[in-house]
Amino acid sequence: ERLDVNILPKQPKDHGWDVFTLQYKTSSPLDNILTQNAMRRYQRIFNLLWQLKRMEFTLIRSWGELCIANRTGFPELSTVHCSASLTANEMLQFIQQLQYSIHDQVLEKAWLKVLNPDKPFLDFEDLLERHEEYLQTMLVFVDRDEIRRKLGEIIIVTAAFQSSLNQL
Repeated sequence: ERLDVNILPKQPKDHGWDVFTLQYKTSSPLDNILTQNAMRRYQRIFNLLWQLKRMEFTLIRSWGELCIANRTGFPELSTVHCSASLTANEMLQFIQQLQYSIHDQVLEKAWLKVLNPDKPFLDFEDLLERHEEYLQTMLVFVDRDEIRRKLGEIIIVTAAFQSSLNQL
């Protein structure tokens, strides 16, 4: 009852899971902090992380299929399967490192500033201000054109790689 699955309007370049999103419903007193505006901003952060998680899943599945194909397939394709497997593994490592960096260097670092033990909350307004700073810090990262462009390129390369693997 607190979590909804939403399907967003499909855009021309969207594929399958691109239109999937989760929406968390809040009620009083939590909705005083997690307002509709704040939840829309969390949604943008979620969408970025969801895209990365989908790429990770695709690469894990591809790598597993390549490992199986290398063992059970045609011996003359073993070199191709081995090279593709190594490429999938390197791409997977990159995506996982990118996810770790976003969590560690952006989300966690910003959250620790909110919970700064050297600066206790003075009142509810102070909590709201720090929460707003947290959202702004995350959105500065998420909304960077360079980040969006690079993520788009990574998605395209991952999809092209997957398509190439499907043809093997």
